[in-house]
Amino acid sequence: MRSGKVYRRSDQFRDIQIWTNDMGTPQWSGIWKRDPNKRMTGSLQYDEGDANRYTEETFDGGRLETTVTSKCMRVRVP
Repeated sequence: MRSGKVYRRSDQFRDIQIWTNDMGTPQWSGIWKRDPNKRMTGSLQYDEGDANRYTEETFDGGRLETTVTSKCMRVRVP
């Protein structure tokens, strides 16, 4: 997060799948542990070899509910 707080998706989601699409974009998907109707997907978009954008989409019952796009930078997670 911008504040420096770190969330581990594995603490929040189950049935996590991670893959790379045909264009080499890393993606993930998981079902929210608190509400199995909600699924989140995330992907990194690269510019000149460095990730510069992260997009998350939240689905409720298969319907797109929220899309959040954030500028990102590398951080070390303890």
